[in-house]
Amino acid sequence: MKTLSVAGLIDIRHGHGSYVREGPGLPSTPLTLFQLYLQDSTPEMLMELRDIFDRNCTEIAAQRRTQDDLAKMRECINRLKALTAQPDASLDDMLKADLDFHRAIYEASGNILIVTIAEFVLNMVAPWVKKSLDVSGRVRAVELHEQMYDSIRDRTVGQTNRLSVEANMQHFKQSLDTATSKAG
Repeated sequence: MKTLSVAGLIDIRHGHGSYVREGPGLPSTPLTLFQLYLQDSTPEMLMELRDIFDRNCTEIAAQRRTQDDLAKMRECINRLKALTAQPDASLDDMLKADLDFHRAIYEASGNILIVTIAEFVLNMVAPWVKKSLDVSGRVRAVELHEQMYDSIRDRTVGQTNRLSVEANMQHFKQSLDTATSKAG
């Protein structure tokens, strides 16, 4: 009941009971709407949202990252690199390594709000990242993640930092375009 109260879904009135809150403005409503919008979005819309997250989070991570954060990112890249070297590697395992790398960046921001919202975005963009890996990107994905990692490791901010993210997003867009043209 406390969890429902903290979520803004019920009012607990000591000595009187618990009551479902009425009216608009419930705290869970915006997240539910956001999730619905994400489900109805196009790959391009998701890419733009992810681009905003990655550009800004990579820069924040560059400023706030710890050695533990770098170790998590490095482990994800190494896992992705090892899978890339295997011709019969599971695409799902590669996707997990790719998304875990981005999660590590979001965590390095030190901001739980970023981590929470980014998880929604990653879950929605995951099928497109998987297509990107499958269509054109196994080796290129490793290279692009290395660039982002180097930028964070070296605490690079500004335009140089954003160039590594831009290259990653450009690759993602090209992969989506290739996947779409093959499907059509």
